Amino acid sequence: MYPQSFGFGFSMISEAEILHIINEIHQYDAILVELKDGAIFGIFKGIESEPVYFRTKIHARTREERRALLDAITISISEAHFDAITLETLLNGLRGMKARHVWLERRSPPEREMAFLNLRELQDHLRGHHG
Repeated sequence: MYPQSFGFGFSMISEAEILHIINEIHQYDAILVELKDGAIFGIFKGIESEPVYFRTKIHARTREERRALLDAITISISEAHFDAITLETLLNGLRGMKARHVWLERRSPPEREMAFLNLRELQDHLRGHHG
């Protein structure tokens, strides 16, 4: 059975979860949230204090594809297939939706990627590793 049968994964995304995650992620962290329709919404916190929000329809199923997407965003490659969006657009796009996949990529040493069942699990992880 898939974990959703036990109440995990596929929970509805709330605005409070999104805002909490934005406040908790560290500089150079990136969050990718893939929805059931294949759209990916992301948050990247770079050098500036304000996060960058984006969405894309490109496939990012493998670590290499996600890495290439984030590399394109961090150096603003114009031919990359992503749209820079506002916080309001991010909230409207995710609120009430169900995530298929959630990834956190730590882009500062030691670099690593972590996968989560939903935003609530990511939020719990960030709360436990704050500071």
